[in-house]
Amino acid sequence: SGSGSGSGSREQWQWRSEWTPPLALVILPRLGLCLASLLLLDAAAAGAARASYWGRKHHKLDWAGAAAAGINARLTIASAWPVLTMQLRPFSNSLEALTLAAAVLIALCQPSLNPCLRAAALGAVAALGIFLRFTFVVFALPLALHVVCTAGRSGVGGSCGGGGGGKVGRRVLWSTAAAAVSGIAATAATATALVVIDTMYYRGGAAVAAGPQWPEDLWELLGVGGAPGGGG
Repeated sequence: SGSGSGSGSREQWQWRSEWTPPLALVILPRLGLCLASLLLLDAAAAGAARASYWGRKHHKLDWAGAAAAGINARLTIASAWPVLTMQLRPFSNSLEALTLAAAVLIALCQPSLNPCLRAAALGAVAALGIFLRFTFVVFALPLALHVVCTAGRSGVGGSCGGGGGGKVGRRVLWSTAAAAVSGIAATAATATALVVIDTMYYRGGAAVAAGPQWPEDLWELLGVGGAPGGGG
């Protein structure tokens, strides 16, 4: 009966083929991903702008070269064959690239945003990216460190709230810790929501209310068909 209830819950989530014209199934995903791929252009331009800023600061790069960096980055991404082919299809790599673009834009293009809010937004995006592909953690960590360190530098102004220690070092420590906690909390909350939605899809709402079934869920997570030594 458990398997029957699970299959019934999946049927409630399934989109029936007769509801959508076949041509729409071909065009709409590609059209949506084509529009979403514009995030890649913005993220590339943001990264180039930050690199050009570092170049102006340390190597006296002129403004003409700095202005051209963003345009060159956009043209490079727009003319790359993976973007023109793979990025138009709902592959896990394509979705990971879009999630990374959103993370880059949050980390690099929102310096005026409250550091705690920026850390929370990045944490939520990071949880989604890791849910899509576990390799996303490699891309998320440097961005998270950047956001947390930026929060520490802006802590002199107390932009994360609180701090009232009176000393600059204490305010920097408070702002850094507040941004880190905000990011971790947002990551945990988003990951929990994704797990609940995934569990509801595959097992139904009753499985969410019942909680994890140990050790069966552990063996399933590890890819083991049944308990060690069992006949499952």
